Amino acid sequence: MTYDVMTHERIDSRKKEDVNNIISISRRATRYYCVVLADEVEVRLDSAKDTKLHDLLTFWTKVGECDCETHMEGRFTPMLRTHPGCPVMMTENADVENNMANGSQGNIRKVVLKHGHSYHMRKINGMSVKCVYASQVRHVVWDMGGGVVKAIEPRIFKTLKANFPLPEEFCCCSKDTARIYLRATQIPLTSNDATTGFKLQGASLGSICVPSWSHTLNWPYVLLSRVETLDGLSLGRPIERSKGFESPHQLTVMLETLRLTSSPSEFDIDDLDIDKETARLFKKMNNK
Repeated sequence: MTYDVMTHERIDSRKKEDVNNIISISRRATRYYCVVLADEVEVRLDSAKDTKLHDLLTFWTKVGECDCETHMEGRFTPMLRTHPGCPVMMTENADVENNMANGSQGNIRKVVLKHGHSYHMRKINGMSVKCVYASQVRHVVWDMGGGVVKAIEPRIFKTLKANFPLPEEFCCCSKDTARIYLRATQIPLTSNDATTGFKLQGASLGSICVPSWSHTLNWPYVLLSRVETLDGLSLGRPIERSKGFESPHQLTVMLETLRLTSSPSEFDIDDLDIDKETARLFKKMNNK
């Protein structure tokens, strides 16, 4: 199967379809979408009692998942966008034996609120959407596939660090953010609309969009083999014909030898057709 038949014209037609889909989704957003906002946000101070973060709007809209970091608590997002069927990924090892671990994937069925609480409308990035605070959520119904459904409850992230935007008058030396230490309540899930090739391993998808390309070893194979049909593949740019996909000769020889040999100790690394530097590194690794 060749994938270079995805021409510019075909890609352009997909882009036009995407624009129409975005317009359609935008019109239905207030009905189907729900944004879970992190709340009970407190700034952790060394010499004083924790204090509430007052500028929550900036925290929700200007601080992204990539701006946040925790210590052994998984990834954190200030604003979790949800809708029925949206793909999400778990960010903690909640129940490893039952496949509820960091990186586990699934879809949201619905967001269940605590008794007496309700949604409120808020403008997010210029669009009015239904919002709810994480502390108002009883649980999120998470469909893991195969008939397995779990209830994911919100929890407190106690070791949160975030790069918070500074007011313009405090910006200096090209630095426009400051690292602050926080604690906050949020659902331990993150949006999985976009993911890495590593997380896609083993998945079978009806469609996939690849905005950028890499020729890292095995990366093209992993990406292209995840999609079930050519019609489900959308490329942000054509594949370069000048680039090859073959594995390095040294690695191919080494893997083939290991495959045919029951134990690495049964052959001499010096007999392999590989360069001296690769042989030296292999010996060093094998002696550890």
